[in-house]
Amino acid sequence: MNPSQVLRTVLDRVIRFGCRHPRRLFLIDGLGALVSAAMLGVVLVRLESVFGVPPRMLLVLAIFPVFFAVYDFACFLLDPRSPGRLLRPIGLANLSYVVIGMILMVRHSDFIMLPGWIYLVSEMLIVAALGFAELQVSRQLTSGRR
Repeated sequence: MNPSQVLRTVLDRVIRFGCRHPRRLFLIDGLGALVSAAMLGVVLVRLESVFGVPPRMLLVLAIFPVFFAVYDFACFLLDPRSPGRLLRPIGLANLSYVVIGMILMVRHSDFIMLPGWIYLVSEMLIVAALGFAELQVSRQLTSGRR
């Protein structure tokens, strides 16, 4: 299998899982958001000399996942009757975060070192994949297809 086939297979599995367990998708996204916030707002800031990412950029990026986690955990705890409608906003928010992250990466590219690029690009790819999966699950749940 080539990398694009692997990615497609993983995305298909996430989408199937999300359609069967949409509430758990909020939990997974919320936990991931907390990990992102901790990595960006604490770990990478302390390791600026290794990653080269300016602390101000990291703190700006860390704010987003905190809000995402609050939204995700609220949706998880409230157990909504139509989770598809609530997955769409977080999917769009995740994709917006990726765009903002990429803009900041380009703006600060002179400072970011290879480990910083590896971390940031990896995070953006994971968040983008999750955002696309959430939008697909939202479409399937609101249209009645599973």
